[in-house]
Amino acid sequence: DSGQDETIYTPATAVIGPSDQPTATIQTENVFLRASLRIAKNVDPNEGAVPSSFGMSVTCTFRGATVLPLTTFELEGDQSRVFPDLPSRSRCVVVETDPRGAAATVSQVQVQAATVPPVVVQATRTVIIPELTRDLVAGIPRNTVTFTNLFDVSGMVVEKDFAGTAAAQVADGKSFTIAVSCVNDGET
Repeated sequence: DSGQDETIYTPATAVIGPSDQPTATIQTENVFLRASLRIAKNVDPNEGAVPSSFGMSVTCTFRGATVLPLTTFELEGDQSRVFPDLPSRSRCVVVETDPRGAAATVSQVQVQAATVPPVVVQATRTVIIPELTRDLVAGIPRNTVTFTNLFDVSGMVVEKDFAGTAAAQVADGKSFTIAVSCVNDGET
């Protein structure tokens, strides 16, 4: 096995006769197909003041040779990135490197017609695909890794209270502007 997706023999069969007859020749063609890998980011809830620009990394090898060098990039919520034209049966490792303060991250992988099951390590937000499944249509991934970051939702109530003997005089008919600024993982 050289990592090919299929082998074609021409002719498909050959009969070898006694030692005084010529030998048969069979031509062998190894077929190597292409695969695509999609990496997606989801954020829950996907509203309000959740951070953006989540760090990712991916690298792929085929039979020990690097076919996708370590690539780091960022994705926003509901974004994805496709890495096309990889050798099918490549081994890929995908990591969410920066969850931006999420309460939890759910790492998922879908490999259609997987020949070797992928591995998900939730604790490190790492997905290992031992063998990418080949594309049926060029550039349409059958291998998808999704990271969903879960953020806690909270609220805030601000009250202005007046105390003391002159409170009613000071508060009567007055309006007040209160400025509030929230910071989550370095983003306002």
